[in-house]
Amino acid sequence: MKNIIIITFLVFVLSLSAESISLYPVSDNYTDVEHVGSDNVLTELWTANFVPAGNYQRINLDFDISPYLQSGFQSGQLNLTRFFSCPSSGTTMIKIYPITQVWDETSCDIHQHLDYEESIYTQYHLTGTPGSSIKHFSLDVTDILDEVISSNIEFHGFLIKANENQKFSKFYSKEYSNVDYRPSLDIVYSGVSNDINQISPSELKLTVFPNPFNPTTSIEFSNPHSLASQISIYNIRGRLVKRTSLAGSKGSKSSFTWNARNDNNEEVASGLYFCRVQVGKQEEIKKIILQK
Repeated sequence: MKNIIIITFLVFVLSLSAESISLYPVSDNYTDVEHVGSDNVLTELWTANFVPAGNYQRINLDFDISPYLQSGFQSGQLNLTRFFSCPSSGTTMIKIYPITQVWDETSCDIHQHLDYEESIYTQYHLTGTPGSSIKHFSLDVTDILDEVISSNIEFHGFLIKANENQKFSKFYSKEYSNVDYRPSLDIVYSGVSNDINQISPSELKLTVFPNPFNPTTSIEFSNPHSLASQISIYNIRGRLVKRTSLAGSKGSKSSFTWNARNDNNEEVASGLYFCRVQVGKQEEIKKIILQK
C-alpha cells in the first residue's frame, strides 16, 4: 500500500511539469464546392453533406501548434460553439481529419475542398437542440495529433466533414465578435520535461506550518536571488485550486499565507493538497492537509 502511495505521488509530481496553452486559429473557413459565385459568411463555419439539398460544406481550422508537438505533446482539445443545426433531431455526425495541404484563409479557394489524410480521423456525434440554439462542444483530438506525430505526415490543421446525409451544423469562426464563442485549441505539453531532474529542493528549503492546518497555513521558502516566485495549490486529483505570484524581495525568505480558499475565494474541502513553489528554474512540492 505504501509503495502505491509513493508511485501515485511521483506520477502526480511529474504531471505538474506539464504546461497548457489555449490557441485561436491562424486561419479558418469553410469550403463550398457546389455554390460557386457565392461568398462565405466570414463569421461562420458550416459543415453539411446532404445530397437532396446539394450542400457539401467542410470546415477548415489551422492552429500554430508545431512548437508544442516538438515539446512533449500530451493532449489536445478542440473547442467549438454551434449556433444553428438543421436536422430535426439537432444532431450531426462528423469526422475530423488532419489537413495535409498548405493553405491559409486569404489565398484558399473556398470553392475547392482541401486535401486531407483519410486514414486518420476521429468521429463525433454532435447532439443538441435543433434550430437556433447555442451549444459548446469540446472535442478530443489527441489521437489525431498522436497519429500525426508518429506518422510524420504534413499537418496543416483540422478538416471537419459531415457524414453522408447529414444536414447543417453551423459554428462561429475566429472573426466572431464574442471571443468566448470563437474556435480554440487547448494543448497540454511538457515543455520543461527535464526540469524535475535539475531541481535542488534544498536550496528552496520549503516549509509549510502548521501542517495539518485549519484555517490558515504559512508557506515559507528561501529566495536568496530575490527572483519572482509562483505558489500553486493542487487538490488530490491534480486540479489547480489556488495560484499566486510573489515579487522578488531583498530578503532571503519569501512567504505566503493560504486561507484554504480557491481562486474564486470559495472555501475548499478538507483533505490532502499539494503545494508547489517555483522560483526561477527551481521548484519544490510538499503535501499539506486541511483538517476541519
